[in-house]
Amino acid sequence: TQADILEHLKALPIVPSPEIFGLHDNADITSAQNETASLFASIIELQPRSSTGGGKSREDTIADWANDLKKRIPTNIPMDTVQKKYPTMYEESMNTVLTQEVIRYNTLLQTMAGGLTDILKALKGLVVMSDVLDALGTSLFNNQAPEAWMKVGYPSLMPLASWAVDLELRLTFINNWIDGGHPAV
Repeated sequence: TQADILEHLKALPIVPSPEIFGLHDNADITSAQNETASLFASIIELQPRSSTGGGKSREDTIADWANDLKKRIPTNIPMDTVQKKYPTMYEESMNTVLTQEVIRYNTLLQTMAGGLTDILKALKGLVVMSDVLDALGTSLFNNQAPEAWMKVGYPSLMPLASWAVDLELRLTFINNWIDGGHPAV
């Protein structure tokens, strides 16, 4: 009867188990994490882009981050020094690793330096605030590592402050390798 069918439907769980769809129980956890990340991203996007109170303005916060990062992060690692000191040879595969890492970090450092310089110019009105610069500014304001840097750098879930410290540590490791020889494995 119709009443029996309605009663049976009411007895079913509101949120079905992932096993019904042939998925592992961890699919439920992953789904919840993705929903949470999406919710927080939406909340961050809803932040006002102008300040009305007595705190720092959005532009001041972005400029502070950009200036701080420009001071802390070098522009590049001298590639010619690496190639002279550690030539790429079959017998020394770690030299190839070092060369590849230096190339990768130099690409990241150049991308960062260009973006930080441009965002500071855009905040002063000297260049047009493009979509790329706006995304960079939003990431700096929200304490997130910019997507443009993640594409050429290394993946990380850290907030920008921790990511910058991590990058400094990685660069110190590379420079110690260049100056002091292969790291102990």
